[in-house]
Amino acid sequence: MMSSEENWRDFIKQFVEKKPLAILRFELDYWDCLRESRRGMTQFTIARPHDMVDEVRVPSICIIFGTSEEDQSEYIGVISGKAAVKVPGTALQN
Repeated sequence: MMSSEENWRDFIKQFVEKKPLAILRFELDYWDCLRESRRGMTQFTIARPHDMVDEVRVPSICIIFGTSEEDQSEYIGVISGKAAVKVPGTALQN
């Protein structure tokens, strides 16, 4: 019989095989803008070039790293939307 830890590992492995894990890293200026936005890190939308996000599937688990003058932060979230935008790129919604 498998332990709950083995079940969890198997679940994560199967999930990311279908929907790859996304990792986002934001530098100082952009990170500060995100944190100070209306919804902060709770919900935000970013645009990235299409070729950078071709393999992202919705929903996908996302690990977010950000650096500010005070510290470095890590978040885990879910990419809940993906759509082409009028600027050159694709919007990802967390």
